[in-house]
Amino acid sequence: RTEDAFARAICGRYAAGASPSYCSNIPPPPAIPATVLTDRRCTREECDVDKALGTLRGQCPGLKAEQVDASSTRGRELMEKAGVKMLPALLIGNEVQQDRDCFRSLRGMKRSGDLYVQSLGRFDPTTGQWLERPEVPIQLLVDARCKTRECSAVDRFEDFVKRQVPKAS
Repeated sequence: RTEDAFARAICGRYAAGASPSYCSNIPPPPAIPATVLTDRRCTREECDVDKALGTLRGQCPGLKAEQVDASSTRGRELMEKAGVKMLPALLIGNEVQQDRDCFRSLRGMKRSGDLYVQSLGRFDPTTGQWLERPEVPIQLLVDARCKTRECSAVDRFEDFVKRQVPKAS
């Protein structure tokens, strides 16, 4: 984290009016526009984006998020602009590059024009249906003769694969 990020976190713990003068000289975090595209028809727990936004706000204190329904005119325009097919989706503006800590936390988001885009769920707005992930069979081939550290870490590797591929079996 940057020095300013640490300072903001520490100064934020002081009671109002009790913080040292140093705290008044910390620049505010840059404003980062974000849009969460949702679909009001999706009632699944996965369509509740509050938890994902809370996590992101921890990394990006300047995040200014708004929620837009994909069925609205603006929602349809944003879906097309960002190339979004599944909802909910998170769209973050290019301004995120001004906040080094926040920008680093965007790993895995794809760039689409002047936006960073991440699908958070598998709700298909064209059909109004949640698409379940298919089960993915995975076979790990091991050799009992191998005694290296890498070979002894098969369980850890299997756990890693299962985190990356939610329906791995």
